[in-house]
Amino acid sequence: MIIKIILENTNHAFALVGSMEEGIKLKHSGKYAQIMQDKFNPLVVTKTIEWLTSF
Repeated sequence: MIIKIILENTNHAFALVGSMEEGIKLKHSGKYAQIMQDKFNPLVVTKTIEWLTSF
């Protein structure tokens, strides 16, 4: 079984970045490490827990 969870406006580093275009600009801004810390999407944790407890 494949389960797909989509977190809107979230990039592969689990940061809230808005659109894909905004995420690319942020990645090349030189502030990406700080953005990943400041804008972590807590739904990653919530959705992961929901998925794990569904078994």
